[in-house]
Amino acid sequence: MAAAGVRPMAVPEVFSHSGWESVLAQAPRILWSAWRYLRRASAFAPDLVVAVDAPGLHASLLAGFRRKNVRCAWVAPPQLWAWRNRKPSVLRGLRVHPLHGFEVDALLEGGADPVWHGYPGPRPLRRDGIRDLLVLLPGSREAWRRRHLPLFLAAAREADTGLEPVFVHPSPGSSRECGLACLSPEAALPRAALALTLPGTATLEIALQEIPAVVAARPGRLDASIAAKRLSGGPVALPNRILGRMVYPELLGAGIRSGDLAKALRLARERSPHDEDLAELRGKLGPEYACERIARSLGVG
Repeated sequence: MAAAGVRPMAVPEVFSHSGWESVLAQAPRILWSAWRYLRRASAFAPDLVVAVDAPGLHASLLAGFRRKNVRCAWVAPPQLWAWRNRKPSVLRGLRVHPLHGFEVDALLEGGADPVWHGYPGPRPLRRDGIRDLLVLLPGSREAWRRRHLPLFLAAAREADTGLEPVFVHPSPGSSRECGLACLSPEAALPRAALALTLPGTATLEIALQEIPAVVAARPGRLDASIAAKRLSGGPVALPNRILGRMVYPELLGAGIRSGDLAKALRLARERSPHDEDLAELRGKLGPEYACERIARSLGVG
């Protein structure tokens, strides 16, 4: 966006958190930054507000602009499908553009006006060539990366798959972490024979490249307690949720250990996602070039 001429009003990394423990640890900085961001956005006096993701931040922003009768839309709105009985008031009557078709029903129930144009992310193809890496994706958010990086490293060593383990980061600041090479997804995934990943968009990229994988997360006690009361049931990994069946094993909870992940990795090494799973997954992502269609629907394309 910056390369296209967008002028940033805030640093996105300040608001990049996952889980209540991470938010509470940085609460003063987050609140101060959010206050400054909202004031700058209000002073800008836009004709159109397009929020992208970040529900904790953008709910307040959109509510304020809607009170001023500014036209608003939300791309990647709150994932209501993942929560029990969650219906944020800001969604009522708001045009939203979810990332996945299966989100539409929950958003309608929450009072939003959803229009799905297809998955707007990349559609990577599996590349032929050497597949010699065990890719570890402990996330890009600092708090969760800190929590999962040593767990994933221990699991990779215990699994003893014969593959070279590497860490993956969207924008590596260093070539090595904890003694392992740290690569971008573009460098790592084409060579991946196996993956250990947090839930999230990475699971979809992994599935589209037909990489066997294990999906795992070990939240802190506070996050685990909140999740037990508020999260809906069913799979959390996107390929599993989209297909409605467990293509990838999920190991989630405060009690998981590196040995559990190592065992799951050895089992996953023996099977790849079936071709029919991949074909069905691609079909359920809808047509390509969704970003262009979203832009046209907003009158900015």
